[in-house]
Amino acid sequence: MKRPFRKRRWDRLAFAALLLMIAATALKRQSAYDPVAAWLPPGDYRVQKVVDARQLVLSNCTQPELRAPIQLLGIAMPDPWPDRLRTEAIQRIAQVAGHRTVTLRLDRRRITPDGRLLGYVFVDEHLLNADLVERGLAVSATRPEDCHALVRQIKEAELVARTAERGIWARASAKPKPEA
Repeated sequence: MKRPFRKRRWDRLAFAALLLMIAATALKRQSAYDPVAAWLPPGDYRVQKVVDARQLVLSNCTQPELRAPIQLLGIAMPDPWPDRLRTEAIQRIAQVAGHRTVTLRLDRRRITPDGRLLGYVFVDEHLLNADLVERGLAVSATRPEDCHALVRQIKEAELVARTAERGIWARASAKPKPEA
């Protein structure tokens, strides 16, 4: 005699396991966003330090002890990237944003896979991310889930840099030749 209830029990267990896997995946995705929003809300911050050509250390204006490194969102400096351009980018960031109050704007994508915080940095309502791209010191690296208005601004900045042949887009013939 067959026992039909056993088949139903296995079906129920498989269904419950599937639901648990879906819930775990959803929690894992959600946990990548929640901690950032809890302690790093969008707003005004003071630039404490320029770490490298894409990363700043910001401190909260109301609670200066809260510091966080922020990687500029929507731009990239792929390897191998000329050291001259990296140095120019660091100098430009220090000149424009160094030890000033800036506005941080977060997007849907807030953390890189390796755990770095991402954001758009505005200096006097001017997007620093797009400024670096417009000077040819970085290239656009946007994703479809990023803010469309800011993506458009970064893409337009890259088009300006390409047409003006600035930075990385400069032709090899326009570069100064090393002395012998």
